[in-house]
Amino acid sequence: MELYPLLLSLHNLVRWLVLLSGLLSLYALWRGLPTARVYASGFAHAFTFQLLLGLLLQWQSPLLAPAYQNLALARESRELSFFLMEHWVGMLLALGLAHAARAQVGKNPRRALGFTLAALALTLLSIPWWRPLLRV
Repeated sequence: MELYPLLLSLHNLVRWLVLLSGLLSLYALWRGLPTARVYASGFAHAFTFQLLLGLLLQWQSPLLAPAYQNLALARESRELSFFLMEHWVGMLLALGLAHAARAQVGKNPRRALGFTLAALALTLLSIPWWRPLLRV
C-alpha cells in the first residue's frame, strides 16, 4: 500500500478532530468552564499532529512534486498555489494562535478566547473546501 493515500485520509480525518477540539475549546472558554485548559491543550496538540501529517503529506504528494520543480508554473495553477502558499501560511499562523491560546488559558481567559477564535477562523479559511469532505 502506498503511503500517500493513507496520509491523505489520516490528514482529512484529523482535520475534523482539530475543528471539533477547537469548537470545544471555544465553548469552554466562552462559558468559563474549568475544563477549558484541557480543551485548549487538545486543540493545540491536535493541530500540531495535523501539521506533522501535513509535512509528511507534502513530502509524499504526487501533486506537489512537479510544482517544486517549477514554482513559477505552479503559481499559475490555483490549486497548486493554494497548497504551496496559502494553506501553509494560514495553518501555521492558526497553529501559533492555538498554542498562544493554550498558554493564556490560566492567565487571561479572554485573550485565550480571542486567540482560539482567530485560530479557528484562519483554519476555516485555509481548508481546501473544494476537496472531499471525508476521505477514507
